[in-house]
Amino acid sequence: MTIEPSIVHAQFDRAGRHLTVYLAGELDTSSAGAVGDEILSHHQPDDERVWLDVSAVSFCDSSGLGMFFRLHQAVEEHGGRLVVYNPQVAVRRVIDLTDRSGVLQVQGRPG
Repeated sequence: MTIEPSIVHAQFDRAGRHLTVYLAGELDTSSAGAVGDEILSHHQPDDERVWLDVSAVSFCDSSGLGMFFRLHQAVEEHGGRLVVYNPQVAVRRVIDLTDRSGVLQVQGRPG
């Protein structure tokens, strides 16, 4: 599914109570809101895990980071856990610099 042409592509895969979202492109002001809304439309209240595979995200600004926190809150409200998976170095750096208290669970690719 294309959220915005040449900006972000999102693919969804469900396995039971686990939702995996594969994102590719740039998460910025023009894409993060729509991407977050689309992910939330696929999220089910009984999901145990929402895996956000960002290995193909080449850029993430504060809007993208805000989307991660928004998703984290929405998933956790239903007892689930959001996992930001396999970020590229630049994306991992933005998370590490901003999320000093470790709210977001990040796995894969060391920063």
